[in-house]
Amino acid sequence: MTKSIFISADMEGISGIVDNEYTTPGKSDYPRARQLMTDDVNAAVEGALDGGADNILVNDSHGPMRNILIEGLHTDARLLSGGPKPLSMMEGILSAAPLSPTTPLNYAGLTAPIGPRWDAAFFVGYHGRAGTPNAIIDHTWTGVILEVFLNGREVGEIGLNAALAGYLGIPVALVTGDDRACAEAVELLGENLQTAVVKRAVGRYAAECLGLVEARRVIREAAHRAVAGPYPAPLTFTPPYHLVVGWGKSVYAEAAATTPGSRRVDGRHVEITLHNMVDIYLAWRTFNNLAGTVS
Repeated sequence: MTKSIFISADMEGISGIVDNEYTTPGKSDYPRARQLMTDDVNAAVEGALDGGADNILVNDSHGPMRNILIEGLHTDARLLSGGPKPLSMMEGILSAAPLSPTTPLNYAGLTAPIGPRWDAAFFVGYHGRAGTPNAIIDHTWTGVILEVFLNGREVGEIGLNAALAGYLGIPVALVTGDDRACAEAVELLGENLQTAVVKRAVGRYAAECLGLVEARRVIREAAHRAVAGPYPAPLTFTPPYHLVVGWGKSVYAEAAATTPGSRRVDGRHVEITLHNMVDIYLAWRTFNNLAGTVS
């Protein structure tokens, strides 16, 4: 039986990357990081294909979201590049069928995917949530967020993105990154999650990295196992969905609280409660976009 795999690829957890010189366009190591990211993604694609996948979409999910070198991407994968995108890091998760010119893009209030469902999602090159000790470039979405809680549980990008996938019935089967990111993912998603630890963080900007040949082997083999299953249970929360975001400065909370339906809890925290996880994800994006106008 063939399977469809959705890949969301970030950059901080990619093999060999240890600081912002790699992850920031215009910095000295950014061109190298683009190739490193492309190669890690290819390893995940190769493993998925070896495991029986035949429909693979890669969503470039870091920064400007046009980091992956399409000329070097595996020919059996499609690339979703550029931004902004309605669902940002999770754009493409709604359907395993390629978008057509007539596919609606109004996601608000959505209760089911548009078209066929992905069998599983892979998170490649992910990182620990904001405040994780000794994790490579730990953060949640931006550097101005201190903490995020979904229904009382602290989450980072791994948790928020897995919750959106889980709302649609899609399990996250593979996470690659440093040891702290992979441990966070296992705590959230369970023992059936496959992980590929490509570096051991010793500080925010330092890690013991696997050699690149070995790192790609680890990713490829983990991706193969992930497709074969068993999959972890999709990450789900009981509605209504209550999102609380803590900001580093009060002005960011002030801006985010202009989101309709939200409430400012105190100087740094803004909350919103909705009955649909897709709407929560869109509200989360709105919070960040508004805070970005004053950051």
